[in-house]
Amino acid sequence: MCRLSEKYAPKALGEVVGQPETVNALKRFVQRPEASGWMFVGGPGCGKSSIVRALQNELGIDQWSTYRYAGPDLDLAAAKDLFAKLRFRPMSGRFNLVIIEEFERCASDQVRTMLKDRLGEGQWPSSLIVLITSNDISKLEPALLERFQVCHLRSDMDFGVLVLPRLQQIYAKECEDREVKALAKGLCNGARLYSGGVVRDLLDGSRYSMRAALSAIERLFAYC
Repeated sequence: MCRLSEKYAPKALGEVVGQPETVNALKRFVQRPEASGWMFVGGPGCGKSSIVRALQNELGIDQWSTYRYAGPDLDLAAAKDLFAKLRFRPMSGRFNLVIIEEFERCASDQVRTMLKDRLGEGQWPSSLIVLITSNDISKLEPALLERFQVCHLRSDMDFGVLVLPRLQQIYAKECEDREVKALAKGLCNGARLYSGGVVRDLLDGSRYSMRAALSAIERLFAYC
């Protein structure tokens, strides 16, 4: 059985919860897409990857025109190969799409320099959209950040309040699908759904994680 975080992953921007400012900006972008870069920053479980998937669907960019990397896998050789491919027009549609996740784990200064240079003013390929996710951009060079529209996603406790109605919908749907008895349904009220997503960070105190909350729901069903 697939994880709940995969099963209920947003397929469109309108299904993304808890990040209204970013979603509204992206909806405007989808109306008139252009070659550009977006960087989504926030703690684990706040919806960075979900937003990227939803945006890709909204833009209608298929797998043949999409290049996806995890930060640790994007070394200098991979970056050179990528930009060699980007010299060509997309195989379908208007844009090539590059997705780089966990960019803070890209250890190569040479890769960051290449991105800064190849995506500089007047050099950005006319058919390229770049989407980057990162937990932390504090060590990135300002000149690189200037190439992107940086969206700071919230993962504070108020984020937990915003996503709670969606979590309640998911829990109710799973109870129905699994034919959980009425007594078992009482195991999980709003307070438990909320507290299930609170993550204690050693340095930063507390944050809320949608992924952690969905994992907590999965654990609750283990006792039903």
